[in-house]
Amino acid sequence: MNVSSITKHLPKGLSLPARFEELVRAARDGTRGGYFDLGWRNPRDLHGSRVMGELGVFLTLPDGGVVALWASGEAPPVVHVDSEVGARVIARDFEDFLSRLARQKTAVPDLDALEERTEPLALGSRSTAPRSFASIQKAFARALAEGEPEIRWSDEMESVRAALVELGAAMVKDRLLRRDLTRMVGPRDDWSVRLRATRVGAGWTFEYTNEAAWHPLPERYGMPQLWERVRARCKRPGAELFHLEIAKRGLVRSTATNSSSRSREA
Repeated sequence: MNVSSITKHLPKGLSLPARFEELVRAARDGTRGGYFDLGWRNPRDLHGSRVMGELGVFLTLPDGGVVALWASGEAPPVVHVDSEVGARVIARDFEDFLSRLARQKTAVPDLDALEERTEPLALGSRSTAPRSFASIQKAFARALAEGEPEIRWSDEMESVRAALVELGAAMVKDRLLRRDLTRMVGPRDDWSVRLRATRVGAGWTFEYTNEAAWHPLPERYGMPQLWERVRARCKRPGAELFHLEIAKRGLVRSTATNSSSRSREA
């Protein structure tokens, strides 16, 4: 629990609701409620929309997602941004959120799951019945779409793509991959290689897959020198895990996530 990190990162003009302290008190009882932590993490690591700068994150979830207030009016709605680049409204305002949380009706699995915790959070008698927020969801979805960064092809992006294809071709030429285990993507003479980049502390590790297992990528292929150029051109450069698929015909596909078990388009 790190309440100070929440207040420190609130967007300009946004303040915590009057009943926030009630949530803090209820969350101190570790035997009640779902699985979450009161604290902040940067929502920009999860989603590329400019709307992430309008979110006041107050809950972090085990899968890397967050729950936040959207600074869009006098009664900010509550939104969920997950580790799969999904973002949606889950409550009309903070009062509505507390009501849904007390009833395990937020539609966020980690918040609604009790499992060994047999009781919901004790949030008092003032929680009213959940209210509809369909119109707010439409407005949030529209703001997300309008805030998506525009990606324009450039000479640098083409240079990075060509370098990755050259790297993959060198791996195939060196017989780093057995042909019968190399993923086929077209005609029989095509090839496809899969790489993985994982953040470890302040650095990165690079691996390739073969025989259904991941192996360290030899440094002679130059991935450490190329990596920052690759990462800078992904939609989610702040992610902790990237998968790259490189094909002979020049196709490069990337996915990124903050959890080793999940991925989305980067």
